[in-house]
Amino acid sequence: GCGRRRGGSVTGSVTGGGAWVLLVDDEPLGMRLLSRGIEAMGVRTRFARNGPEALETLETLKAAGNAPPALILTDYYMPGMTGVELAGALVQAGLKRCPVILLSGEDDSEIVQRGLAAGVDDFLVKGMPFSVLTERVRFWSEGPFRALPQHMRRAALKTMERLAPPHAPVQR
Repeated sequence: GCGRRRGGSVTGSVTGGGAWVLLVDDEPLGMRLLSRGIEAMGVRTRFARNGPEALETLETLKAAGNAPPALILTDYYMPGMTGVELAGALVQAGLKRCPVILLSGEDDSEIVQRGLAAGVDDFLVKGMPFSVLTERVRFWSEGPFRALPQHMRRAALKTMERLAPPHAPVQR
């Protein structure tokens, strides 16, 4: 999955022809802005307006034997299903075959904790420079990881539970 083949080599690097990113957001303007930044890297984008639509898209692709996206970028606040709930649903349905980055307008440690526990791999605060977005897209789609390694996820959660008061901003 995620454009990789055995041996760790990338078959669909983010700047290659086959890679694409799934953007999940109920705000069309937000999707267009993200899409513009990602497509400037030479990467195709597809859209889903909410969590259930994203799940349906990924189920259809998997059933047809098509490659998953190189990356999923999802908004946190969406009607019916948050981005954290989407990540959990992807894990439960066996559809999480690539990294999930959660976008939020809030820099809140509780969202990060819930996201890590559900299967989110990285977090971006809306309004970040496009250079930060492109760095993260490249890291997750061209780097060695399909997801945050479980031992790192557990360690991050333990550290956050011990150190971060609820709703504390996450340091950038």
